[in-house]
Parts: sequence; C-alpha cells; structure tokens
Amino acid sequence: MQNILNQFKAIAPAIAGAVKARVTDTTTESEIMDIIHEEILAYFTSHQNMAAQHMTFSEPQRTAFAAVMYDLLKPLAAELVQSLNPKYEAYVARTGNTGALNYITNKQYKSLSRQASQRK
Repeated sequence: MQNILNQFKAIAPAIAGAVKARVTDTTTESEIMDIIHEEILAYFTSHQNMAAQHMTFSEPQRTAFAAVMYDLLKPLAAELVQSLNPKYEAYVARTGNTGALNYITNKQYKSLSRQASQRK
C-alpha cells in the first residue's frame, strides 16, 4: 500500500493541476470527487495510449522519441543522488558476480534452500 501511495505522490501534482483547472466556486464536493476520479483515469489513459503509440513507431520514430525523452529527462537525472546498496556491494565482493539478475536469483535460491532445510 505504501508503494502505491508513493507512486500516487509522484503523479499527484499533474492531476491536481488538471483538477484545479476544472473546479469552480460553484462545484459541489461530490462533483469535485468525480472530477478527481476522471482526471486520475485520464492521466493513466493518456500514458497507456502513449505506450501503445510507442509500440507502433517505426525504428526512426523510436530513435527520435528516445532522443526527445533523453533531452527531457537529462536535467532530472542530473539531480539524482547515487546510492549503493550495502548488501549488494557485499554480495559482489563475496561472489564476484554483478548485475541485479545474479543478485536476485542467488538471493532467492539461498532463501528457498534455507526454507527447504528448515522443513526437514
């Protein structure tokens, strides 16, 4: 549930702006709730449509789209603070394996092995 709330916090400003644009002094509370619901649906529908449209792009269109997205996201990426997972660092130091798939697969395998041995 917390993950869902965190995701909603990320999109809330876009939805709030759209809701504010539609609400007037005469809008009732019930109508406001309906507007909020409609704007949430519209937000996700637009992203779903964008994903479907991206799937129909030709190779040159995908390249152009990726370039535009890169330019748009570059300033946001510059603000990210890189952090390292100490458990992952210890895993790499211990095993020499890198990559999330190795980490997740081996961690799950060890966890399943431990559970199986506890059942015996």
